[in-house]
Amino acid sequence: MDKISLSAAIITYYRRNASKRSSKPWVSWRNMIVEVYGQERDPAELNRLINEGVRYSGNIKSMDDVVEHIKDFSGDYEEVLTLLDTFFLIVKGHNEFLAEKLHRTNWENLLDDLKFRGSARAKMEDRAMDIVERFEDHSFHLSISTRASIWLLVTDYVVRWGILALLRTDQLLGANEATFGFANIDGFFLVIQIFLIPFIVVLAGVFMNRYTDRRLKKLTKEIGLWNIRFQVKYTSWEYSLIVFFMLTGIYIAYAMLPGSDIERILLATLSGLMYLLYLMVLLRLFSARVPNIDRINSELLKNEQSGIAKELDADENDEEIVNLEVKLRSVNERMNAYVLEATLFGALAFSGFLQIVASEVFTIADIKQFTVSLFQLFHGVVHFDMRYFPEFMTLLHSREGLLALICYETLFCSIFFLSVIASRLRFSDLTDYMDRALQLSKSYNLKEEDLLNNQEKGMDDPRVQKFNRQIRETLKVGSKKARKITPIMEYMAFFRNMGVVSFFIILITAGLFISVELALIFVLILLLSFLYFKFDAILFFFKSLSYRIEEIYFDVYRHVNRVAWIIIGLSTLLRSFELQFGEALLLVGFLTLITHNLLSLFVPEIENSESRPENETEFSKTLPKLFRIGLSIFFLGWYFSIQHFPGAEAVFTVAGIAFCFYFFFAPLLQKGSTVMRILTNFTLGMAPIPLIFVVNELSLGDIIFVLEIPLLIVLLYNAYSNRAVFSQFIVRASVFFLILYSVQFFSFSSYAFESLRFDLKGYRTYVVKNYLTNQIERNANPETQAEFNTLLEAKRRYAEEVLDQNDWMELNAEAKSLMELGNQDERFLVLASELLERSQNIKKFSGNYQNRLEVLIDLGRITLAKSLAEEYLEFTLLHENRLNQDLAHAYLNEVDELLGKG
Repeated sequence: MDKISLSAAIITYYRRNASKRSSKPWVSWRNMIVEVYGQERDPAELNRLINEGVRYSGNIKSMDDVVEHIKDFSGDYEEVLTLLDTFFLIVKGHNEFLAEKLHRTNWENLLDDLKFRGSARAKMEDRAMDIVERFEDHSFHLSISTRASIWLLVTDYVVRWGILALLRTDQLLGANEATFGFANIDGFFLVIQIFLIPFIVVLAGVFMNRYTDRRLKKLTKEIGLWNIRFQVKYTSWEYSLIVFFMLTGIYIAYAMLPGSDIERILLATLSGLMYLLYLMVLLRLFSARVPNIDRINSELLKNEQSGIAKELDADENDEEIVNLEVKLRSVNERMNAYVLEATLFGALAFSGFLQIVASEVFTIADIKQFTVSLFQLFHGVVHFDMRYFPEFMTLLHSREGLLALICYETLFCSIFFLSVIASRLRFSDLTDYMDRALQLSKSYNLKEEDLLNNQEKGMDDPRVQKFNRQIRETLKVGSKKARKITPIMEYMAFFRNMGVVSFFIILITAGLFISVELALIFVLILLLSFLYFKFDAILFFFKSLSYRIEEIYFDVYRHVNRVAWIIIGLSTLLRSFELQFGEALLLVGFLTLITHNLLSLFVPEIENSESRPENETEFSKTLPKLFRIGLSIFFLGWYFSIQHFPGAEAVFTVAGIAFCFYFFFAPLLQKGSTVMRILTNFTLGMAPIPLIFVVNELSLGDIIFVLEIPLLIVLLYNAYSNRAVFSQFIVRASVFFLILYSVQFFSFSSYAFESLRFDLKGYRTYVVKNYLTNQIERNANPETQAEFNTLLEAKRRYAEEVLDQNDWMELNAEAKSLMELGNQDERFLVLASELLERSQNIKKFSGNYQNRLEVLIDLGRITLAKSLAEEYLEFTLLHENRLNQDLAHAYLNEVDELLGKG
């Protein structure tokens, strides 16, 4: 039998025969075995050996059997006695007086029967004492605490909400038919919630743990400290998050389960408790993360400073006493500050609640109404039904709603601060023990120093050694109590912070009585108060992030541009044949180009340093960054133009100005004559100007085109002839502008550039729209009936072309143009009404409703305007702000007045 199994068997026999026994010493002893032998054996094997000993203890019937088993032990039974003595010392440390007295009697009888006494017994007892002390000091391993990872908990919670959303939107029906084929979709939903999601999450946690273990082993090897043990530190924030998840789970279960209220409450509570157990398992088993080097260094320094050395001289005694005294004073001051804050703010918050409840302008019925509306909103969220949201927002904007909300907030604020006050009792007990240990250590230290200084005794004097041991023992007691205070202080700090935040929320809510702007100012003050002392850490984080981006992007810099253009080319083909994913790929390609040029600002200039000017200034260093920003803006404007988004002309103009500024002032040539440098800068600097004129439909654009093209051709010829002087960048820039110029002279290339499509159907529409646009521009101010008829026909045909495209933005833009002509003929308004109706079927928004209502009122279609105004009011209550809601009410009132007059 192994020594651990035999020790466990004998201890179990003693515990069984003890009249008064507790499980605390036994659990501590088992943990100690794992600590002592954890590096030699696997913890699972150690627990198996202990369990075998517990099972074998039934064969031990008397003390004679104990003596016989020890004598028959194949190994050195002194180790067995040492493990037994550690258990008795742990019993003594737990203040188990009755059990300790009985165990001590049996222990002495056992040693007498074994004739184990003298120096051997003293050596064994010293070793047992050393093991217990090291176990209590946690010195078998260097414990490094790591913060718990909650991403698995959050992922599980978010996925459950996602599945619930799919259920409410009938998106699970197809998956149910393709897999289990349940007659009731709720059964399929329960299978996913109870079995599938936990299986996937636990499987992900297992793989995450394997990855974390490999990282921790690698980190341990790099550090070179093999006795490091990484322990996950759980804070109140993780447990609060779990409680929040559990409470929402209970409410969702209550809202979804069938049956009576009592049955639903019982089943929801049971499911909530099971969900709580599941979340705790996830937190305990799958929350480990790899600490960074800074945290490891901090933890190692903390362990070094918190330990009490095996032997202390007189000076070290003084240092440890001072450390304990400072620690005691620090925790007392923090505790007093927390309790004072909690008393003042908690009483203030609760008095505010009492003041509101006792007010004559506010009743309990208002609180009940707010509570009912709040639970209706929760019910709507669970069922993804937002019918109750407008009603709740209306109530929240009222005085009664805000007062009811403040009532809830003040109660929560009070309970948070009350939790801080309640924890003081346990805190006071521990600080009393610390103070007693401190005073005793000071008394012993005075006596020790008297022997050393006044009576000239040495450290080897028995009395000096006795006082030295007593000082060390009392300091250890004080340090243990100090460690127990740490979680209490964390608990107090958590609820104190929650109370302060809730008090800030009360102030923000109160600010809504005056204005939303004042409430936003309070929010900014709250954020500033929490982030002010973390500004350095935030700046360091972003600095580190920029360096990381620079390091990663430096490797892939040259390939991103090529990949982006391949994606855009593929999207062009897909869009030309009207295939799927064309629009998505177009967005990805342009986003890649825009992001690529912006991220390149973080990358050091990749060009050869020989191409840079010898006396580079800060201004010349800034110009390449301006060019990259200009490229990003150009690609953004190009995408806006393709999608017909408003503002494309302004974006192109900004990009052109950036290009002009760069080419005029950048040192493009490092060699060559001054005249050649000036001509090069002038030619490329003027190149974006005609594009700006054309985009904004200004005159002189074509003239500048004609003047600029020969200059670019000459520049390109010179660059080809003098390759040693002109860089490839100048060649590429010249070719780029010549291509942009040539695009403007051919209708198909212009269509391809503006839409990134090559289909003939789209090209025909493009040609027709350009023709109609020219017709409209020529007859914009008709002087004769023929010109007016031409304008009307061109507008009608243009509207038909726009209707065929189903582009809601272009539909609205053309509708506004027709509305401006509506004072000339109501047929323009009829066309505008058709366009707005089609646009509204594609996408609903306030501007569309307002324009269509104006058109219908001008056309005299009041009945149709009435129904549209009611629809607009319902839309604003669900989706829009208070300003648009008031505007919808105004339109409805105007229509009602017109109906009344009619």
